[in-house]
Amino acid sequence: MLKDNDMLVFRIAELFFSGLKVSEIAKTVNEELTLDPPLSRESVYPLLSTAATKGFARLVPPLDLALRGKLVEQFELVPERVRVVPIPNPQSNSRVAATAADLAYEVLLTLGRGPGPIGVGLGPGRATLEFSRHLGQLLRAKPLPRKLKLFAISAGAPSSSPEYAPTSFFNLFPSEMVDSRRGLFADVLVKAKNLAKVKKSSGAGRTFDERDEISLVVTSMGDANDEHDLLRRFLIEAGPKGSKWIMSAGTDHASRSVVMDCIIGGGPQM
Repeated sequence: MLKDNDMLVFRIAELFFSGLKVSEIAKTVNEELTLDPPLSRESVYPLLSTAATKGFARLVPPLDLALRGKLVEQFELVPERVRVVPIPNPQSNSRVAATAADLAYEVLLTLGRGPGPIGVGLGPGRATLEFSRHLGQLLRAKPLPRKLKLFAISAGAPSSSPEYAPTSFFNLFPSEMVDSRRGLFADVLVKAKNLAKVKKSSGAGRTFDERDEISLVVTSMGDANDEHDLLRRFLIEAGPKGSKWIMSAGTDHASRSVVMDCIIGGGPQM
């Protein structure tokens, strides 16, 4: 199939971004390659989509430097550690994940000089799912000098949304770049008094033993006051106790994770 021909897919993307029309791309490729049947104008479009899927063509948004400057001044932050991504609408959240993937790739490159695999911990959530997609594409296009050892920081998610459990993210990384995978098979939420027992369990124990091997942790942000937040949904599914926890948390309570550098999605609502 044409979409399995990486050189062809790359060449089509290369010609498209050089400014050629689709009809001109088909003509040029047919002159360069012996294809049977010849490439048609209509068959170019799905191959452009394949180029994005394979990571040959990526859209990474420009950063909002003006807003970054205001944040740096207001909160006395280190400029190099803050990246503000414009978000024109809620459907644009993938932009933040793309920027985070680029940042993580830079970090992984600096870690790639030592021996052995690099440990990467993945938390649950929509943003981490999008991040894993983008980083997986990057790794297919530009493999790292060292393989990755992937950890699922939590195996759980709301029962109605298992696709947001981090163990499912493992499949988004190219297999040739993955040394091994570890799943922390434990409940999404654990009482502090039960943590010692969880650490000794057959499912989670080994992952806890290897935690010092994790060099980079990536997880999603969330707000328990947001009706779409996965943690909120999980607590509601847990029954009356979970709902009571949300109500008692107060309007100022939020479940948030800030990992490595500060990546903020901002838009008109800001």
